[in-house]
Amino acid sequence: MKTWVIIATISIIIWAIVPIFYRSNKHFYYFLLLAATDITSFLINHFFHVSAQILWIPFTYFIVLTFNRDFFLKYKILILGGLLIAILAGIYSTNIFQMYFVLISHIILFVLFSRIFISIYLNKNRIDIFYIIMVFFEALTVFKIIAFLRQLSSGLNIYFATNILQILIGLFLIYLSIKRKNNRNLEGNRVLFE
Repeated sequence: MKTWVIIATISIIIWAIVPIFYRSNKHFYYFLLLAATDITSFLINHFFHVSAQILWIPFTYFIVLTFNRDFFLKYKILILGGLLIAILAGIYSTNIFQMYFVLISHIILFVLFSRIFISIYLNKNRIDIFYIIMVFFEALTVFKIIAFLRQLSSGLNIYFATNILQILIGLFLIYLSIKRKNNRNLEGNRVLFE
């Protein structure tokens, strides 16, 4: 089996597990759609031997607009209405347009995660590791897309390196979720026994 297939498969598995640990998080749909994008792309590519690039715009559209669960639930009719436009754009646009759409979308997500991180830091005077990790994840994604668009000679190496880092981020997010849940349980038990 080729190295890139192994890395892609591990990435898909890890990122399919992440939403399970963030079911109650306001970014649940974001994680769910990241997983759905990877799984769908892999299946279409593997079984039909076709590029799943036409799905990039609709999935990215959804990822950005479901970034915050409350926002999505409040405006879901409008968001779902825009899905038709996103699907048509995915089908009838060029590869370059699709890539730039995905790039701009991930820059927006980078800014949104950064804004939350900065807000928590300024308002609560604490550093939230979850948001640092998500800012880093989105920065890696933006970097990977730019490398692909610029067709850097080291593009494949950048792809491998960023995917490996994103696998580690996925594993860390799972660990972080488990650790936070255990800490909440310990605090709850402490209250019961005091």
